[in-house]
Amino acid sequence: MKIHRIYLLGLLLIMLSCAKDDPIIVKKTVDIEVLSPRQYGDTVIFQGKIEKEGVGNLQNAVILLGEKMEIVSLICKELSTRIIDVGYYYMNDFQYFLQETLKDSDYGSYVNNNSLKKAIVGIDGGITSEGIQLDRNKIYYYSIIASSGRQLISSKVTSIILEENVLFDDIEIKNAIEAKFAVRYYLTNKENVKNVGFCWNTTGNPSLADSKEIDHEPNRKDSVVCSLKDKIGMGRYYVKAFLEFDDGSMSYSKEQVYDNRSERGIHTLADFMEFATKGYSYKWLNEDGEIALYADLDLSTIDSWYAIGGRSKEYFKHVFNGNNHVIKNLEFVKGNIAFLFYKIQKGGVIKNLILSDVDASDITSTGLEGWEVASGSAGFCAENYGIIQNCIFMGRTNCNISFSGFCSYNVGQIIDCMNNANIESISSCGFAEYNSGIIENCSNNGIIKSNSMRGSAYGFCGRNDHTNGNEGIIRKCVNTGRIEAEERASGFVYINSGPIEDCVNRGDIFTLLKDDGCSSGCANENSGYVSSFENSGIIQGAISAGVICYNVGEIAKSTNQNNVDGTKLAGGISSSNASKIDGAINYGKITSGNNGIAGDITGKNTYKGIIINCISYGSGKQIGKDGVQYVR
Repeated sequence: MKIHRIYLLGLLLIMLSCAKDDPIIVKKTVDIEVLSPRQYGDTVIFQGKIEKEGVGNLQNAVILLGEKMEIVSLICKELSTRIIDVGYYYMNDFQYFLQETLKDSDYGSYVNNNSLKKAIVGIDGGITSEGIQLDRNKIYYYSIIASSGRQLISSKVTSIILEENVLFDDIEIKNAIEAKFAVRYYLTNKENVKNVGFCWNTTGNPSLADSKEIDHEPNRKDSVVCSLKDKIGMGRYYVKAFLEFDDGSMSYSKEQVYDNRSERGIHTLADFMEFATKGYSYKWLNEDGEIALYADLDLSTIDSWYAIGGRSKEYFKHVFNGNNHVIKNLEFVKGNIAFLFYKIQKGGVIKNLILSDVDASDITSTGLEGWEVASGSAGFCAENYGIIQNCIFMGRTNCNISFSGFCSYNVGQIIDCMNNANIESISSCGFAEYNSGIIENCSNNGIIKSNSMRGSAYGFCGRNDHTNGNEGIIRKCVNTGRIEAEERASGFVYINSGPIEDCVNRGDIFTLLKDDGCSSGCANENSGYVSSFENSGIIQGAISAGVICYNVGEIAKSTNQNNVDGTKLAGGISSSNASKIDGAINYGKITSGNNGIAGDITGKNTYKGIIINCISYGSGKQIGKDGVQYVR
């Protein structure tokens, strides 16, 4: 040990003295790439490539081989610290230097001299070892070490095993678009080969038991090429080449990962479940900063769905772009949080997504503790503070609690969306049970129905709230779906305190309770502002109106185009008005029972009611029993 340190000190002094006479330009960046080894019988030739701006400063390179190369790799790092940084300059005999240095116990285990091979340095920066004899069925580790000026660098440590009589090169992807693979293999006896080809799966470590493509003429070749374009879909695949011998034994190449997904994002059901259960990792974000979905997903194999972010009570704050793909067969399970997402934070966006065939038949609660604002379930999320845009809810949903197509509680924006689902629950809404945000340019085309004796159904919302700083705005929306309930039904909302502007109801509205069933084209109760509303659906119930049943707000420039029938009370625009109706037109036939009240504009107009600039082309009862007759 002492003698060795004296040797190194002397060598250091010699090199420092040489530095003054023979300066060498130092290259700061030199990378070594390990190439596939080649086999000729039991002899293996190792290859590597030096990546740098030229090879003029590459003095020496060696290939170290042994059964403990992971230790040698650590030794090399130690050498870089202990030797190079204190002035190591030039090596006339790099191989000898390594042999003499590495054998010292201070630097770890030494690979025996027979395994330490001198490399040949080519002009192109390639290095190739002499042929080395290897034992079969034994794992060897090798590393390439090179000197360039004052640098001592090493490649990654790579393993190799000589399986019987075959060695594979690494699989080459010849054409990524065509999924074309090629591999060379080296055999001592080709006559013993039965089949050669590729096998693959989506989970890793594929074998002949997985999907495979076989070349039935292996004896004519020392390589195999195959295109899997028509055999695989979009996603991440693990591919191996194989040789099957006459005696039934197998040899496999190293695994090659093939990913034909053009963007980082969600491409498979496995991706989606990882995203859903392990948090919103930045690994899913593409170049646009979005979490993008690149395939339709069938969740029928997922036994117990839990809303995304529900376990951690985490708000979703990113952009989820569905790229108009479908997520279908989502099954909400009793006791779990019954939404696709838990909560969408302000700034979070769900867009271009189709949610289809949600099964909520088994749920009796949302799974949320302390749920005060809304008590039901929904398709897309529990609470939306962000944006839901260009999304579609479709299929059929039947459950024993309240259900809304998009969210239970909307504080954000729902824009350019459609509900095409038939929703049946205790209290059913096409969009949101409670809206204090904005719903704009949306349509309900599904049948909305209550399955409860005292239930309710609304094309859009249970409540549209514009009080206490809430926006509660619905504009430029259309209902075309049939709305049916025992007690309360409306083309848009139950209770409205906000503006509903430029909206149309084309769906037929029905309530079944003979005494107090309330049916309307727009809202059952209005204390807000309804402007430019048009109803063309048939309205039937105990208390019925083309626009508003009970109005204590304002109705402006609104029209009823169809028949309204209320067994107790009916109005073309409002069944009962205690506020203001301005510029309304009725074209429908307004009828009531023998003891009922019907009026073309309003069935009842209280002493506070103001009706101005209105006209009717309907049945002739322009105002109603308690109001002032308006004559055309």
